Amino acid sequence: MKRLLLLSAILVLHGQSARAEEFTELRRNLGDRLPSLTIGEVRKLPGMDVYEIQANGTNVFYSDALGDTGFFGDLVDLKTRNNLTAQRKE
Repeated sequence: MKRLLLLSAILVLHGQSARAEEFTELRRNLGDRLPSLTIGEVRKLPGMDVYEIQANGTNVFYSDALGDTGFFGDLVDLKTRNNLTAQRKE
């Protein structure tokens, strides 16, 4: 629970975009493991080894640095109750 709250605060305060050529290994692994997805923007969440992946233009999910594990669902700032995943999709 504390980790999710920390992750939410970090996303709100310190979002940072990655250039397309960054995270080459992550992009390659995700392409191999999820060939039906078109990987768009990839952002590292500051202070954590978690990456936000934009796929197929509107979908957002999260992965580790190598694309070995991922989670799909909404990331919510528990203090403000803002749905951070929905905000990124917009």
